[in-house]
Amino acid sequence: MALQKMIRLAILAHGLLMLVPTGTFAQESEAGLVVVDMSICQAIDRVARIPVGSSENFPAGLDRLYCFTRLTGADENTTITHVWFHEGRSRARVSLNVQSSDWRTWSSKALLPAWTGAWEVRVLDENGLVLKSLAFEVTGEPGVEEGM
Repeated sequence: MALQKMIRLAILAHGLLMLVPTGTFAQESEAGLVVVDMSICQAIDRVARIPVGSSENFPAGLDRLYCFTRLTGADENTTITHVWFHEGRSRARVSLNVQSSDWRTWSSKALLPAWTGAWEVRVLDENGLVLKSLAFEVTGEPGVEEGM
């Protein structure tokens, strides 16, 4: 009896996890748009159009982070949205134009010193479908080195 209950709970938990769009995954939009590269970084090299200082963990006290996204498959001009979440709460929505079949774009988010913890950026197509999601952490206290 207890084993059956544990199995049912495990199946329920697995089903609920499948509904939560966190972590990294990619999905194709109806228009064929696919996120082929996504990273959170400290800067963008605007000449080479590449992310600089990519990571999944950042120290507190940074003024701004960037979400770099490279997409393929757009047959015509379209729009994506970067939605920035902190601790599950939406902090920003940035609409970005996609103007070719191989397009690089980015958004940025100014950070308050108290905004440490779990972050996530979701890339949505123009219909609101999550194409990809990337989680990252902002850790520590501003101006305090880890381990001290």
